[in-house]
Amino acid sequence: MSDDILSRIKSPSDLVLNQGAKILMYGAAGAGKTTSLATAPGKTLIISMEAGLLSIKDAVNVTAIEVKEAYEIEEIAEMLENGKLDYDTICLDSVTEMSELLLAQEKARSKDPRQAYGEVMQGPKIPDKLTVRSSQ
Repeated sequence: MSDDILSRIKSPSDLVLNQGAKILMYGAAGAGKTTSLATAPGKTLIISMEAGLLSIKDAVNVTAIEVKEAYEIEEIAEMLENGKLDYDTICLDSVTEMSELLLAQEKARSKDPRQAYGEVMQGPKIPDKLTVRSSQ
């Protein structure tokens, strides 16, 4: 084996340190999806698109921002990607509401509302470290 190959052989725990995890939590309203976000590892940012953070109001290492417009989601994603925001865990609360904001934005831009659905499917660039909560 070459030295390059030998230097790249590591334990799985070493390899995943910077990869992060992408998790989708799905469940009925009141099942505890938001509450479980308070257990996310490290410094956590919750990007909230719905009023439902009461269950984690006293959470440690958790900060949140409420967004009402799709461009805000895209701007936050860009800031995370370029390092202007630094968090260990990013939570989108909720994916359902996020998709509605993105769809409304694309419908406003498009002459044919059907085209907006295709644009939303491409969506914003999501940073590597991502935890997602979805509600029904």
